[in-house]
Amino acid sequence: MTEPKDQAPRAQTIAAAHGVASDVAFGAVAPPLYLSSTYEFSGYDQPRSYDYGRAGNPTRDLLGQALAKLEGGAGAVITASGMAALDLLVGRMGPGDLILAPHDCYGGTMRLLMARAKPPARRAASCSNAITWVPWCRLRAASRRISRDARRPCTI
Repeated sequence: MTEPKDQAPRAQTIAAAHGVASDVAFGAVAPPLYLSSTYEFSGYDQPRSYDYGRAGNPTRDLLGQALAKLEGGAGAVITASGMAALDLLVGRMGPGDLILAPHDCYGGTMRLLMARAKPPARRAASCSNAITWVPWCRLRAASRRISRDARRPCTI
């Protein structure tokens, strides 16, 4: 079944077709999974698009492109774990932003958020984030905890 040309592709079509036949090196129909941790440089101190697997690889980039297209976004960041995603999100928050977190969240999440809430000795207290621990079973009460002074509330 094809979609009319004047209609945007549906999410199912995007998810199934993104990256198909995009392998210019060997012509694979399905996008390959790149499991390499290191990539060849084109010359001394001249990395190509990818140099080290933790910094990025073609498989993760293709997934990010597909997710961005599905969500209508300009791009996407793929992380190796939920904690890496959380650290990335919290690191993007600015002074005065409010974090709403479940009072019974994963211990590692709690430690990360508490560490980010305390300003290091070299930064002013205004650089830290405010965290409100909320019981999600009482959502109405939790919504009242959002300070009107918070610039951007973020729910974890």
